[in-house]
Amino acid sequence: MKKSELLQYIGNTSQIGGSRHYELSDGRGRNMRGIDVNTGAGLEYTVLPDRGMDISMARYKGTNLVFITPNGETNPAFYEPADTGWLNTFAGDY
Repeated sequence: MKKSELLQYIGNTSQIGGSRHYELSDGRGRNMRGIDVNTGAGLEYTVLPDRGMDISMARYKGTNLVFITPNGETNPAFYEPADTGWLNTFAGDY
């Protein structure tokens, strides 16, 4: 289906998929970029370019696919290289 044909049925193509770019404005994720991606087929996820393209959240048809630690989305500026300090900014399971 061509875009012109599709627009006869929907108001904006973002209704069926696409991406949204933004910057976090508060908390430990402040000033970190995020990209929310909607595939249009039920998969939605968030990519964090400032964390090496890390995927911080993912859902399929509304079902969560990831475990998020209490650290949440943390700016790499808070990284602590000594011993196990890196766990303070790690968003996955620990």
